[in-house]
Amino acid sequence: MKYAFAVAVVLYGLTLAPVMRAELTPWGSYIPRRAQPPVIFITGHDAICPDARSGEIPFFELTFGKFDKVINESGRVAMVFELCYAPSRPGLDIIATRFGEMAARLRYEDGEPVPEIDVVAHNIGGLMLRSYIAHAISGPRIRKAVFIGVPHFGTNVAAFTDRDPQLRQISLGSRWLFQLATWNQGHDDLRGADAIALTGTAGINIEYGPTDSVVAVTSASLDFISPGRTVTLPLCHTQGGIGQLFLCDGAAGIASVRDAGHPTARVVLAFLDGMADDSSGAVPGPAPPHVQTAGVMVERRTAWDQPVSILSASVATTAGTWQKLAVSTEGLAFSTNTPAGAATLYIDGQEVHVDLAPGGSRAVVVKPGPFVSAVHPYPGASWPLALAPGMLVRIEGRDLGDSTLTLSDQPVRVISTATDGSLVAVLPDIEPGDSNLTVRTASGQHKVGVTVRSAAPAFLRTKNGSVAGAIQAGNVLTVYLTGLGAARPSGAFMVHVDQPSVTVGGQPCEVMYSGRAAAMPGVDQINCRLSAIPADNVDVAVHIARRQAHGSLQVRPTD
Repeated sequence: MKYAFAVAVVLYGLTLAPVMRAELTPWGSYIPRRAQPPVIFITGHDAICPDARSGEIPFFELTFGKFDKVINESGRVAMVFELCYAPSRPGLDIIATRFGEMAARLRYEDGEPVPEIDVVAHNIGGLMLRSYIAHAISGPRIRKAVFIGVPHFGTNVAAFTDRDPQLRQISLGSRWLFQLATWNQGHDDLRGADAIALTGTAGINIEYGPTDSVVAVTSASLDFISPGRTVTLPLCHTQGGIGQLFLCDGAAGIASVRDAGHPTARVVLAFLDGMADDSSGAVPGPAPPHVQTAGVMVERRTAWDQPVSILSASVATTAGTWQKLAVSTEGLAFSTNTPAGAATLYIDGQEVHVDLAPGGSRAVVVKPGPFVSAVHPYPGASWPLALAPGMLVRIEGRDLGDSTLTLSDQPVRVISTATDGSLVAVLPDIEPGDSNLTVRTASGQHKVGVTVRSAAPAFLRTKNGSVAGAIQAGNVLTVYLTGLGAARPSGAFMVHVDQPSVTVGGQPCEVMYSGRAAAMPGVDQINCRLSAIPADNVDVAVHIARRQAHGSLQVRPTD
């Protein structure tokens, strides 16, 4: 249990914080309305919490300092969620469910539920938040998420142990972390929540690369979601304790905010306000000059998609460097400090080419046989990754020829095969939710998780990139899309269950028909009446089921 002890000391120092201050609104209280959503702080691993009552010994101040006061002074409400609110130190998925139950009960002073929240999470509190998002647990929507020193790809100060499932989950090469990183088509996109990561570089660790003393920069980075979402500061994982004293050369804790002038506070407040702050001293982007390495975590699967333990793993770059990868107790290969750039993975005799961006980490599946790398709307990739019933999609990967496809055990109709081997297909009218798309061939199968929403509109476009459609007599605009969701019979037509609203050049366009386009599988059609014929090159916006699509209208009126 030496690793568990190390986490206790390094993460939380040697002293306890004073009792909870008035700046934190307690759970169960009605929340005053503010211009911005309430901010919930989430603390990290609590090494001494036997039950929920230890949440009354708040580690908040030891972790976050006076950050709650800074949040209140910005006109927001501040709250804290302790991981100990779920007793007996369970796994992070169980804590995420508890978080959802408590957050779902949040009410404003008028009794209305709080629909969305902002979250500032430290250490494994950020992984609990990702579990909450990934599993679509009932509760408020996450508007903005701030991850501070979060080991997205694990930490070397934790180890596999049956006595603490949280430490097992955050260990390097953890299968739980891999599944969290790949739940949606091999990725985690936080279901579109706006997010930023802050990580420290004051730690000293030659083996694991630049670190905050607990988490390597490559592990704390959000590069796996999007480049440019990670900032680095010359700070330590925590304030106080052995970590700061001996591993960070006395540098201050990255989350321990004293006032609004603290660099972390400036970055976070600017992010919550939708602005950038260039005066904080933070280094923007996923790869500051001193971080030229990358992280990687690899899972091996059979041709028939069964996970197997890796025996031998290494990586070679085009620059000529070679590195042997470590293999975890759970059979995954990993590194937090691999030379960045184009590289080849050698996994038990199989070769896979990857591009490892500096400062970030990647989760990679290695398997023979059919492999699906992406399923996206036919017009192009969307953000966040979401599909819709009856949608026209493109399925990319390798060895997909002569395949049978299903989505939640319902057949997927393949329309054509492109020259690059990708498939054009129409999804069945299934219920929205998280599903699995499976491709089967004579040589094997591959299953990927996909998110299906009630609607995920995407315009079909002409060769010049404009919206596919035309203005007909009577000022009727016809446009073609995909992803408007399920349809039901209405006379000779299939009409969408959810009806969209349309604006052209910011002006309402009265919807006369929204349904399936005749003789065009997977294609949706909207006819709407314009109040006046607009000038060329105006914005067309379609709103449906809290989703929207925009396109430029460049068609000419017909005679």
